[in-house]
Amino acid sequence: MDILVTRFIATHGTAILARERRNELLQRLPEWLVDEAADFDDGIRDMQPDEIALVMENGAVYAKEYFEFGIFEALFQMSKELRCGLVTNIRDIPIRQETVEVCEALDANPYSMFSGHSVVIVAEDGLKIKRILDGAGISSNIVGYTTRNNDKIVVNGDESGFLQHIRKDELKNILGRKDYYERTNFVNS
Repeated sequence: MDILVTRFIATHGTAILARERRNELLQRLPEWLVDEAADFDDGIRDMQPDEIALVMENGAVYAKEYFEFGIFEALFQMSKELRCGLVTNIRDIPIRQETVEVCEALDANPYSMFSGHSVVIVAEDGLKIKRILDGAGISSNIVGYTTRNNDKIVVNGDESGFLQHIRKDELKNILGRKDYYERTNFVNS
């Protein structure tokens, strides 16, 4: 079955880092990029249709929004819940260039960072689901497929490795546990 990811990974984490570490980022990145990244989460709730219900009504077997610990943990949990393995290509995972730049400047891994309003979907016909999402104005990418074994493989060009179960969020590492919860509680309410 195909695995899809909607929208872009790590957007909320990027926005929080851009606001909280603005001065540090401005020493390495252009102001327009930091400002753009800081605004990633503005109005996201207003434009959030119920994509989980939409895809489940149209043949998806799994659809779950994820927040903490990033896309790698979300894929790991999906694999565990469906009792399957997976192969994903890191280059197919939707990520904004601003996220790449902010994470690089702060030495953070965007694939293990707080996200939000992005959904991991599993469906027999990923292209059908992608077309339905496109029609609803929701961007998505097919990022891989499930397998019958338990291996969780991440491909990056000519290299591949196993996806590890690491319950660590880069946002917590950078901002600290207390700051992280104070600034992100609103998302989970």
